Amino acid sequence: MENINIMRHLRLEYGVSLTALANAAGVSVQRISEIETFGGTEDNIRLIQRAFETVIEQRKRATTELEAAYRRNRGQLFCHVKEWDYGI
Repeated sequence: MENINIMRHLRLEYGVSLTALANAAGVSVQRISEIETFGGTEDNIRLIQRAFETVIEQRKRATTELEAAYRRNRGQLFCHVKEWDYGI
């Protein structure tokens, strides 16, 4: 079994893509991959921490929105609506 760093483990375990972290950090996917592979400076550590925290907050918002939409519509799950109808 391969040893991996905690950053990679968290990404893989919780489905956080390099792209999601890169977008959250405002850097390239290649830069995130380099940091994950080789470690980094204190600045890089803070960058990755902020990126994870941003992704976590985005997921919290998305989950809250999903929960609200589900609760509004749970009795109508098989009714038809227009695709991408945001008025649900």
